[in-house]
Amino acid sequence: KSSFLEAGLFPRLEESHTVRYMRRQENGLLATLERNLNQIALSSECNLAEGNTSLSQKWRTIETKTRKPLLIIMDQLEEAYTYSNKNNKNDLHELYQFLTALKGVFNTPATYPRGKLILAYRKEYNPEIKALCLRHELDFTETFLEPLDRDGIIEVVTGLTRDPALME
Repeated sequence: KSSFLEAGLFPRLEESHTVRYMRRQENGLLATLERNLNQIALSSECNLAEGNTSLSQKWRTIETKTRKPLLIIMDQLEEAYTYSNKNNKNDLHELYQFLTALKGVFNTPATYPRGKLILAYRKEYNPEIKALCLRHELDFTETFLEPLDRDGIIEVVTGLTRDPALME
């Protein structure tokens, strides 16, 4: 999955989007997202207010500064279940906290950021994650990736080299 993204999808999107792939880290989903948004903001020379800048404000500031939609792919969501965060003293479940924070970013269709957030996880965790997304009233679309066949792998590896626009 991650190889497919890095070799095939990212190069096709980087011209039109600010793309960031991240995997859940030990400090949890929300901390992983916040740290990466801060890094993107720094690398894009965004001026963010210290401390109290919401995820929504960070996301929009990055999109304004880069003039591109921000596409975030958060991988390994299922690790919130399989490798629970021992440092999290809060009573709320890690995934619940993460989706609550996302509700602040994607709360009203009229104020959605231009970019997207792709949540990647193993399909056996779909019922739990889907239920939490519904509970948080987050708009989402489910897409299941089938394993790549031989032709798909060849397309991922060589597709860009066969694009006439890139051969010039």
